[in-house]
Amino acid sequence: MNTFTELTEEQKLRIGRFRDEFLFKKYFLDNFSALKQLAYSIVNNFEEAEEISSELLWKIWNMEEELLRIESVAAYLNRSVRNSSLNFVRQKSRKLEFVVLDNIECEDFNTPESIIISSEKISLIEEAVNNLPAKTKSAFLLVKENNMSYKEAAESLQISPKTVDRHIQIALKKIYTILKKKNIF
Repeated sequence: MNTFTELTEEQKLRIGRFRDEFLFKKYFLDNFSALKQLAYSIVNNFEEAEEISSELLWKIWNMEEELLRIESVAAYLNRSVRNSSLNFVRQKSRKLEFVVLDNIECEDFNTPESIIISSEKISLIEEAVNNLPAKTKSAFLLVKENNMSYKEAAESLQISPKTVDRHIQIALKKIYTILKKKNIF
């Protein structure tokens, strides 16, 4: 079982209210490895486990005085890393559903009618992409049109790869919804 260091009331006060960066950095370093191991045991991906762990500890820092209301920070970290890791696994399985849909082979009849229908679908997709929120559209185009990895797109947009993943999910959902309304699916 992974054990995390507990924060005393005084330490929570120093981190949450007085913003003691040195103490937080020590707490971060003391717990990062155990968090990463627990996350990895669920997600089976070192980069994602590291991302999940970093984001959770960053969340602790950003709680400020709200940190004082948490009775056990160690228990909070344990539950949070499990929940975040399970959410990642769920999102990954949803992405696989989209990949399966993307890989379904369709018969190509190359009739004038099928070519017109295909160009209409492309126009609808382009319209849907153009109507996406700016950040979502940027992330979507970088990944889907420029063939960038989530990590490369994240660096380009100066956001985390997880945020890129969320933007892609939002984009796909909105595009699918628009196409479904137009009876394309």
